[in-house]
Amino acid sequence: MIVNLLPMLMEQHELSIRELSRRTGVTYTTIRAVYHGERRSVNLDVLDAICLSLNVQPGDIFRYLPPGQAINEELTRASIEESNKKRSDPGHEKIPGGSDGWVTWE
Repeated sequence: MIVNLLPMLMEQHELSIRELSRRTGVTYTTIRAVYHGERRSVNLDVLDAICLSLNVQPGDIFRYLPPGQAINEELTRASIEESNKKRSDPGHEKIPGGSDGWVTWE
């Protein structure tokens, strides 16, 4: 199962759906649909805009949860926080490529 963590990320960044829409340039309706899990797919341009705005990776927004494993909100929050620490830790190994250490796929 794929778990949508966008609501938690937006809560951490204290962002409303309207504000994320404004920052990303993505329509309110689209952000709302992604937020509430009303879409079975997300356009890569939309995902890119959300990632850029929140300074996260796609895996921070959507996580794979093996069958039979219950969603644990605390574990999920800890996972997000760990991802954030890795990105902000200057000693964390990064993939060579971009000026910020992240590879840009085009």
